[in-house]
Amino acid sequence: MVNSATFSAGVGGDGSTVTDDSNGTTGLGAGGHLTRFEPALAQFVAVAADVVVTAGEVITQTDAAAASVVTAIGASGTSATSTTSLAIETGSKSFTLAQTGKDFALGMSVMVSFNATNWMHGDITAYNSGTGAITVQVLTIGGSGTHAAWTVTIVGPFNSSAVTVVETFTASGNWTKPTGALWVEVEMIGGGGSGGGGRRHATGNPRSGGGGGAAGGHGRWMFPASVLGSPISVTVGAGGAAVAGTLVDNTNGSAGGDGGTSSFGTWLAVPGGQKGNGGTDTFGNQGVYGSGVPVSRTPSFGASDGRTGATGTCTTGNSVATGPSFGGGGGGGGGGAGAGSTTGADGGAGCTLTSASPKFAHAYSLAGGAGGISSSSTAATAGASSTANMPAGGAGGGGGYYKTGAAGGAGADGGTYGGGGGGGGASDNTFTSGGGGAGKIGIVIVTTWK
Repeated sequence: MVNSATFSAGVGGDGSTVTDDSNGTTGLGAGGHLTRFEPALAQFVAVAADVVVTAGEVITQTDAAAASVVTAIGASGTSATSTTSLAIETGSKSFTLAQTGKDFALGMSVMVSFNATNWMHGDITAYNSGTGAITVQVLTIGGSGTHAAWTVTIVGPFNSSAVTVVETFTASGNWTKPTGALWVEVEMIGGGGSGGGGRRHATGNPRSGGGGGAAGGHGRWMFPASVLGSPISVTVGAGGAAVAGTLVDNTNGSAGGDGGTSSFGTWLAVPGGQKGNGGTDTFGNQGVYGSGVPVSRTPSFGASDGRTGATGTCTTGNSVATGPSFGGGGGGGGGGAGAGSTTGADGGAGCTLTSASPKFAHAYSLAGGAGGISSSSTAATAGASSTANMPAGGAGGGGGYYKTGAAGGAGADGGTYGGGGGGGGASDNTFTSGGGGAGKIGIVIVTTWK
């Protein structure tokens, strides 16, 4: 049997052939190797080089295709939100997307998620890109309940053996991407702003309470794991620090502190709530207390000061990522008094978050802190806190009272996570005004599917 090798021009050779016999034209036997082995070796090297180049081209094309897929999946056209109220269950689900013109199509698989533990996965059976109306045949679910803040994202077919890794950050640190990660959802709340202190002044002049601090912002987004590096720095926004009351006659109250920004590397960030201003000798000037607007929503403002403290505001906020926001509540304003008045003034209540609140869509409510009561010298109370490690904001703290001939009542702390602190009550000269309550720390939760 004669063995042969042909170095084809199609793979970089010259078309020549060598054999292991004594053929006078191609053979390596009978001394033929003296003239044919070296050329044959050169042809072997040429063919091998061509194979390497071809393989590199295939790898490059494959990488480009994979990058295109990642880009397409992460593009704005492949993710949307919905505020339709839906129960988590299998079967056909019809709802309306908040955005139109998305790149959805019949037969695509989508993840309809409320959060990391409450979701539905299924296939699109109807879609109108002009109106956003969509129908999904839900095949697999996680969690339970009825919700109205959904993220809808094109994904692959459901993998029943998928593993979910949830990492909760209540202090800054680093996130390391788990091996085999496919999708990463990041949800966060910024730190709440603290309330301002009350003005200390003579009874013949106006003396206003401090403004309440604003709630921290809220944001949520899902990323293909392939676009994320590792490790990624995670920052949890600190709450604004409480401020002391005024000890010097005829002096404005101290301004509160802004809440800190929460962030996940450079991929997502939401600012904290703005501080409450200190009380002054005029009314109505404590209205700038929550203008820190995160990338995902308008925050809940703190209340202004006045003769009676105003209730913390629950301003409607629409999230780019998720529809209604889950941020916290603003703090109540501190009580004050007008020129020549010694009438007591109660502090304002902090923002209460309920299932009907534009800031809070859970099935239970969180009570805002009660404002301080002048007649009984009852202190303001703190805003209620969310369930531990849950990405939902806390309620606002109550504002402190004004009472003639006595120290002003202190504003109370906001609730965890990201609640704004209450403003402190004003006081007459010789008496310490009320200090502003602290804003609460934010939170960052990273959920990985693999």
